[in-house]
Amino acid sequence: MNKLGKEFYFSIIVLIIIIVLSIFNLLYINWK
Repeated sequence: MNKLGKEFYFSIIVLIIIIVLSIFNLLYINWK
């Protein structure tokens, strides 16, 4: 149960990082 929860939180963190990076990428392209 604990291991499953850790993997679940890890996948959520990775997803958030990818979304934030893609948003920064779009903002950077729009600023150019």
